[in-house]
Amino acid sequence: MEAPQADLFNASSLQYNLYMLTKTRLVASIVLGIAAGLYGFTNLQGIGFYVVLCGLIVGLLTKVLIVKSDSPKFFRSSWSLWTEGLLSGFFTYLLFWAVSFNVVYIYF
Repeated sequence: MEAPQADLFNASSLQYNLYMLTKTRLVASIVLGIAAGLYGFTNLQGIGFYVVLCGLIVGLLTKVLIVKSDSPKFFRSSWSLWTEGLLSGFFTYLLFWAVSFNVVYIYF
């Protein structure tokens, strides 16, 4: 009988994949922040907007990456798709949300 092959990880590839996932989340956070500011969302509306749409984006990425490929080869776990760069993405969203809201509704 053949011994099962151990899954080998290429650390630099895993690191690069998480880096690109973080960049994707940051770009999405910038776009969502500008959209929330332009729509004039305030308080919990803006936070809900981010949570729903960011969850949708990450959910679609997860579905595409897990269904169309073998995710353990590219990421340590599917949980890292949901949590990697989450806090930095949220703070980026807050920054662009506040700036775009102030430019549109306060200064003009």
